[in-house]
Amino acid sequence: MAHNVRRVLAVETSCDDTSVAIVANDGTVESCTSANQDLAHAPFGGVVPEVASRNHTVAGADDQVVLSVTIPVGDGRPRVAMP
Repeated sequence: MAHNVRRVLAVETSCDDTSVAIVANDGTVESCTSANQDLAHAPFGGVVPEVASRNHTVAGADDQVVLSVTIPVGDGRPRVAMP
């Protein structure tokens, strides 16, 4: 009997951090990656909103998390998900 797994692409962002994950309907986190702007803010000793807004992006993190998960499609054979 085939198990019907549904997945969610979850994106969480804050002023200076971004996380992207793939979570299955049973709560299993199948893949997760995070990016931060620590180096951009280090010279200021804390988060600078103007710097954060210019550097804020999800680009790359979404590709990285999707490419790291093998998802069965169609006939059930595992294939690497492509963005």
